[in-house]
Amino acid sequence: LLIGGCIWEIKEVEAPEIGDEEAAGDSNAKRCLIRIVQQMNPDAKEMTLWHEILHAINSELDEVTVQFLASAIVPVIRQLYSPK
Repeated sequence: LLIGGCIWEIKEVEAPEIGDEEAAGDSNAKRCLIRIVQQMNPDAKEMTLWHEILHAINSELDEVTVQFLASAIVPVIRQLYSPK
């Protein structure tokens, strides 16, 4: 996934690899890496992926803003790309 001139790798990992037991994912700008916990349902994975993509786009955004934007973007994407 190309974000800001860097090709980001997206990996599904075991929950303990993330570090924070409550975290569903994380992003690392130095490694251009997004990690998503694999033991989630598909809807939660999609929301988490968009959350981490937003962090990758702008690491200065706070968690409340990122969560708000992810919650707004995911339903729009689903509507645009779901079979009619």
